Amino acid sequence: MNERNNSLPEDFLDRIRMQITDITEFVSELERDAPTFIRINGEKAKRVTHLPVGEEVKWNKMGLKLKERPRFNQDPLYHAGLYYPMEASSMFLDHVLQQISISDSANILDLCAAPGGKTLIIKDRFPSQFLVSNEIESKRAHILKENVIRWGTDEHLVINSDAKKLSKAGTRYELIVVDAPCSGEGLFRKDERSRG
Repeated sequence: MNERNNSLPEDFLDRIRMQITDITEFVSELERDAPTFIRINGEKAKRVTHLPVGEEVKWNKMGLKLKERPRFNQDPLYHAGLYYPMEASSMFLDHVLQQISISDSANILDLCAAPGGKTLIIKDRFPSQFLVSNEIESKRAHILKENVIRWGTDEHLVINSDAKKLSKAGTRYELIVVDAPCSGEGLFRKDERSRG
């Protein structure tokens, strides 16, 4: 376990104290290194004999918890789109989507799609439906596009737009997924700079 140099923001701790009586275990968990999870590309995995090995995520059969973090930027399997690194909690979307039935001709919108993990889950769950993956920030939209290309999807459009403009386009969506931008507190465990 690596020691963190930056302490957690005091206003964050004050808010947590109002929600949890004893925050010692909670804070201790935030001080540990975050586990590494990946989600396997089911279509590409059918054509590969060497797959990453790990503990299966209970709510997503394609999710794995790895024993150690690989150097993703140096791993050909990552660059080939065989897997995508993402938090196990984000993979819960797959379980939610299994409860939903939509028509074969449905349009789907992922409104806040970058960096792309959840948009890939949506596309894997509904492969024949047309998916629009939107990201308002252009730099993040570029990352989203790279991840979608790497994964290899069909019937998929990545755009960089404001939600207000999308509503004026006149396209009707049978399913809209919104993972709205959040406080960033989930990064406290992964990135010390987020604590400042």
